[in-house]
Parts: sequence; structure tokens; C-alpha cells
Amino acid sequence: MGIGLEVIETAILDWRKDKTRRGMGHSSIWYLPFYAVLPLAYFQAFSAALFSLPFYLRGPIYILSFWALEYPSMALLRRLLGKSPSEDTYRKSPWSVNGLIRLDLWWAWLCFGFAFEWMFRQLR
Repeated sequence: MGIGLEVIETAILDWRKDKTRRGMGHSSIWYLPFYAVLPLAYFQAFSAALFSLPFYLRGPIYILSFWALEYPSMALLRRLLGKSPSEDTYRKSPWSVNGLIRLDLWWAWLCFGFAFEWMFRQLR
């Protein structure tokens, strides 16, 4: 689900630049552990505390939590690969933090958080 959401996000972000309007998204195989395993581990560890909170508090927590996971994950990929797969795109944004996260993508992390929450609740 995480990789699928990543593909949807990149399709949305690239929509204006894509003259064909095909809505093609993309991801990297390197993101699989970060977008598949980490969210499940996160919800497994924190679901009892998170799910008791109202949605308007969970949203900002999801955004900040994903940034806290994304930053070191992309730093690790930078160390392993020379740069993270999305680093070139991230660096073009004025909202980039060291080319590792983008603050303007808060809306994507909000959606990811609630999508993963829904998925996790279905698995329980």
C-alpha cells in the first residue's frame, strides 16, 4: 500500500509537468522497506495511544512522525547510494530540508497516515 500511495503522490506532483496528462507515477524499489515495513511497525507500536486521540490531533502526529521516519531513511539511502532516489526532485523545492524531506508535502503524509491507519484497523 505504501508504494502504491507513493506512485499516486508522484503522479499528482508530476501532473502539471506532464503534457500528455497520462498521470504516470513512479517509485523506487529502495523505498519498499520504508513505505511498507516502517508504517506497519509504527502503527503496531503506537496504535493504542494514537487511535484514542481525535482525528484532528492524529493528523499532525502522522505528518511529524512520517517526516521523522523519512529524514533518516533518505539519509541512509544517500549514504548507501550516493543520493536518495528522490533527492534531485526534493532539492528543486524551496521547502526541501537538506534534500531529504519536503515540508510542502505535508498533505501527502496526512493522507498516507489516515490510509495506513485504515489499513491497520482492517488487519486487526
